[in-house]
Amino acid sequence: MKVKLGERIRKARTIRGLSQQNMADDLELSVASYSNIERGITDINVSRLIEISHILKIDVSELLKEGEDKKALHDEALPYLSPEISGVYKMLEKQQSEIESLKHIVQELIAKNSK
Repeated sequence: MKVKLGERIRKARTIRGLSQQNMADDLELSVASYSNIERGITDINVSRLIEISHILKIDVSELLKEGEDKKALHDEALPYLSPEISGVYKMLEKQQSEIESLKHIVQELIAKNSK
């Protein structure tokens, strides 16, 4: 769990364009100590995790969430992306939704035709 948590922290940090030095400074740690958090070497207490979530502007639950968390991190990242990239991301999300709707319609047609 420590490594996965560290990986999620690293992803959120890089999405926001922060360096390990930025994080270490804000947390009043050495860069090496902060790096150990991201690599899962150092245990993180609750107060430190809350500090990290505030710096990253992400809910603690998103950092702790196991499983598929890419969409949550991407949604959190949207305000930090350039308007062009943000627009492309939103367009791709809409297209993905449309594709899912079309898949559902095709599945219904296949089911009707196989009867």
